[in-house]
Amino acid sequence: MLPTHRPIHHPKLEWDEVPGFIEKIETFGWNYPPQQVLCTKLILLTGLRAGAAVRLKWRWIDLEKKLITIPGSTSGLKRVKGKNDHKPHFIPITKHIEKLLLHTQKWRLSEEYVFAPITHSRYPHLDPEAPNNFIRALGIKNKDGRPVVVHGWRGTFNTEGINIIKAELDVIKKQMGHLPEGKVNQAYDHSQRLPERKQFLTQWGKELINIGLTL
Repeated sequence: MLPTHRPIHHPKLEWDEVPGFIEKIETFGWNYPPQQVLCTKLILLTGLRAGAAVRLKWRWIDLEKKLITIPGSTSGLKRVKGKNDHKPHFIPITKHIEKLLLHTQKWRLSEEYVFAPITHSRYPHLDPEAPNNFIRALGIKNKDGRPVVVHGWRGTFNTEGINIIKAELDVIKKQMGHLPEGKVNQAYDHSQRLPERKQFLTQWGKELINIGLTL
């Protein structure tokens, strides 16, 4: 028998658990470096993977066009080199995301990266584990008592985006950076659905603000 690969499903939070999570961030976040907290909040707003979020560069942000363009070759987007790493990932800038980005400028410690390293680091940007370390330090667990990290939040983003916002799965998947599945879709589906994605992110951000997230 050939070995089979079983995907790992990271523990996620249900929507009624999210207010407690945000309360911990707002209560204890002052005790952590601001770039670590702000990067985590950007992930909450956008569903980005931590690896891509920490590598965000100022020059990728266009406040006039209200769009962030992350090159497909960026580590953390999970593109395959030479196959689909030429496809960028887009993030529409909502008023909530823009407010957070303007806040990060107060802590602009790097001319290249939005989130600078906390201390001497092998990375020129925030350590990719910094958001996870922050969430772990807060002791975030779901109802089953299982620790939740950034990738688990992507599960919340996906599931509750459908349950709470009533967004289409395709819109959410594109916002999470998933590329079309199957050879036919990969060949012909070039839509980005940016208006729908911006509407979804606007509503999502509003919900997070309503339950306590501050920017």
